[in-house]
Amino acid sequence: MSNLPPPPPGGTDPSDDVPPAVPTPPPGPPAAPPAPPAPPVPPGYGAPPPASPPPPGGYTQPSPDPASPWGAPPAPQYGTPQYGTPQYGTPQYGAPQYGSPQPPAAPYQYGIGLPSSAVLASPGKRIGGYLIDVVILVVAIGLCWIPFLVLAASSSSTTVDEYGFTTNEMSGGAVAAMLVALAITVVVPIAYHVVMVALKGQTLGAMAVKVKVVRLSDGETPGWGPAILRWLPNAIGLVPYCGGCLSFGLMIWALVNLFNNERRQTPFDLAAKTVVIDVS
Repeated sequence: MSNLPPPPPGGTDPSDDVPPAVPTPPPGPPAAPPAPPAPPVPPGYGAPPPASPPPPGGYTQPSPDPASPWGAPPAPQYGTPQYGTPQYGTPQYGAPQYGSPQPPAAPYQYGIGLPSSAVLASPGKRIGGYLIDVVILVVAIGLCWIPFLVLAASSSSTTVDEYGFTTNEMSGGAVAAMLVALAITVVVPIAYHVVMVALKGQTLGAMAVKVKVVRLSDGETPGWGPAILRWLPNAIGLVPYCGGCLSFGLMIWALVNLFNNERRQTPFDLAAKTVVIDVS
């Protein structure tokens, strides 16, 4: 029996027992360097929004710039707008309003400052009020005359001459009584019209027919100045010899203006810048 080791498996040739060489793969490209870490996002901005699908109309939302942590601002959109053509020039619903809207001015019908609800008194009412005032003044003056006429009659004396002619002689007291009566005839109408118009804008006749004298400038009660000016044209009747004719012409002028003047201003109203309105 031999002391040699047993032969290797597969035969007696030792080269037959060496395993075949494994082929080495070809060397690939060098590995890319690792990407730098993303910069920190400032507080309040957050991550850029994800890309959204294009809106209706054919526009696309620009992608954010990868180099910027906040993304790029959207590019301006040119061409036809998304929801129709904008309206340039004349606006759709009337003229443009600049600033705060101003309320329309309150209309006035008959003059500056008069309220829009003011209605001019009709000629019939004004003539009726005037006639009522005439009656009131005639009665008032007549009552004032009575005591002075009695005083004048009692102060006068009657004498009969040698031929039988009667002569009435007025004493000083009778003359004074007659002068006072004439003064009352002038003063009472003036005081009646001036005081009543200045304080109330109405005489008793105007109250009866419900009309009122007001200032054209602001529609208020005339006051003393306009009330005096309103009576002043009546002074034409005091002109000697022709006062009656001048007063008659003044009344005709007043009647014509009642029907033809735009504001129905008689000469008295024109002098005082007043109008007569209906307050019924």
